Amino acid sequence: MTSETMLKNLLAILHRDGGHYTVEHGVEKSYDDGKKILYCLKFQLEEILSHTDEVKTVIEGGASAEKFVEIFFTEEFGRVGQSC
Repeated sequence: MTSETMLKNLLAILHRDGGHYTVEHGVEKSYDDGKKILYCLKFQLEEILSHTDEVKTVIEGGASAEKFVEIFFTEEFGRVGQSC
């Protein structure tokens, strides 16, 4: 597999679109926007982890994935609710 193919595959994963974004906008824009997506997801993970006690309580309570999203991706948790 070439480096170009690996990069395009990684961009397709970041954009969650099978590569369509990169084809439409080019590798450079796709790369720049992909970095923004990655940083946003990293920030969201850090925000969730900062609420470790609440996350543990929800998980131990057997909450579904939908309930987890409902609880942690809301405005009451501030920026966690912002989409990438």
